[in-house]
Amino acid sequence: MLSASASFKSITRENGAEVNKLTDSDDGDSGIQVLPTPKAKRLGQTGGFEAPVFACLDDEQDGGNTELEDSDGDSLPDPANASQAILNHNRHKSVSCAASPLSTPHVRRSASTTSVSIPCVKRKSTRDISHFDDGDDAHSSLKKKRAKKDPVQARLEKEAKARSKQASAEEKKRNKAEAVQRKKLEKAEEKERKDAERAKEKESKVLNKLVSSRNDTLKDMTIEFTPALLQNPSPLLNAIPKIRARILEENKEANATISSPITTFHPEPPLANILNLVRWKRRIVSKYDDNEKEWKPVEEAYDRIEGSWLLYWTLKDLASQVQNPGTEQISKSLAALRAHLGSRYQLFLLIDHSGNQWSKLSQDVRNQVEAHLVTLQVEHNCFVIRAQDSEDLVRRFFDLTADLGFKPHKLIERSHLAFCSKIKKSDAIGINGSAKIYHRMLQQIYRVTDPIADNITKDTCPTLRSLLEAYEQPQMTARRRDNLLVGVEMGNNRKVGSAISSRIAAVFTGEDSLSLVGK
Repeated sequence: MLSASASFKSITRENGAEVNKLTDSDDGDSGIQVLPTPKAKRLGQTGGFEAPVFACLDDEQDGGNTELEDSDGDSLPDPANASQAILNHNRHKSVSCAASPLSTPHVRRSASTTSVSIPCVKRKSTRDISHFDDGDDAHSSLKKKRAKKDPVQARLEKEAKARSKQASAEEKKRNKAEAVQRKKLEKAEEKERKDAERAKEKESKVLNKLVSSRNDTLKDMTIEFTPALLQNPSPLLNAIPKIRARILEENKEANATISSPITTFHPEPPLANILNLVRWKRRIVSKYDDNEKEWKPVEEAYDRIEGSWLLYWTLKDLASQVQNPGTEQISKSLAALRAHLGSRYQLFLLIDHSGNQWSKLSQDVRNQVEAHLVTLQVEHNCFVIRAQDSEDLVRRFFDLTADLGFKPHKLIERSHLAFCSKIKKSDAIGINGSAKIYHRMLQQIYRVTDPIADNITKDTCPTLRSLLEAYEQPQMTARRRDNLLVGVEMGNNRKVGSAISSRIAAVFTGEDSLSLVGK
């Protein structure tokens, strides 16, 4: 048994661990040593407190009795009481090492000693111990602090959260609406783009539709007269309503963009004194692209004056001027036109025979008139047209208008050689078969007549090979190639000029199958 003077002694080891040892003032060491358990060792290595273990001598013969005795046979204190004593001793030293009230010390018996392990907790500071002891009071005070929150502040926070949530919802709704609107706009733009492409393709098909009739071009043509021709009495003044009716009759779309197929114009100086002038105006809605070989629409339609002008005179006025040379005005008017317009413009001189005026002239006057007209053609490079009556006058103006309107399309049509359909298979067989085919090939070119083809195949270049070799000579320049066939006989004491010769050269040496060669 332990004496009343027994007590616990705190011992600090070399490794820094602090343990409690039970001592007796009478006998010195009581024989019970407090040892650290393995778990306490681990806690001690990390800065914790090593749990004490009571070690004492045990009787090997007690048969597993858990009661502890000292060497004198006296009973040792109960382990649970000893644990409580240790806790009370350490609490005075600000050491928290309380045994769990729900557990009992672990007793390990051996032949010589019995070890009792007492669970401990980590050492805490005084503040921690007080907090641990007064945990319920701290929890209740925290609840009181939470309960005492300012209601105004709580209401403001709640309202702020509500506003934030509402703003977020509104922004989300607005973004969604903007996305829907943007998608609609993109869809509309895509639809407009596709509609524009379809309209453009449709317009291109309409513009590039083959124009096979000259009447189809009347819708773009307008005849312009000087005011004097529409005011002074003359056969033309009476024929103008019939000319308008004929144009509208032949094509219902005539002048769809212009108010009337017949209008007036005022010539500018030096043509202001010429009172009987006629010209033509075309409405331009497309242009031919030489690179892409198709008609392209223009950005904005406009009017263009054609390169053909007409001078109107009656046979009676012509005969009067021939008989009185001092009053001659036709030659002066033609000279002024040619000087102002240049050599590339076409000039027409229309002589109106309406009213049976030709039969009223004597033979001598007729001869003078014919001679004067030939002189005018040669001097001023003009074409003479004669109208026998009012109906013929209407037909002349209609034909001129339709031919001028069809001219660009006819130029393209001439550039495509016609297929040689008249030649027979039997013509290609035999000795002269290749010569016949060569002759037919030449005839397909615009304005190459049969006499021209005969003279080329007989004298100049008998075979196609010889013609191609002549064009491919090293010393052959572009100018010499275009003039290679100039001078070939074409019948009626006429010879091939540079226009026909260059056209033949373009057909046989050109590399662009769609180039314009019918100029």
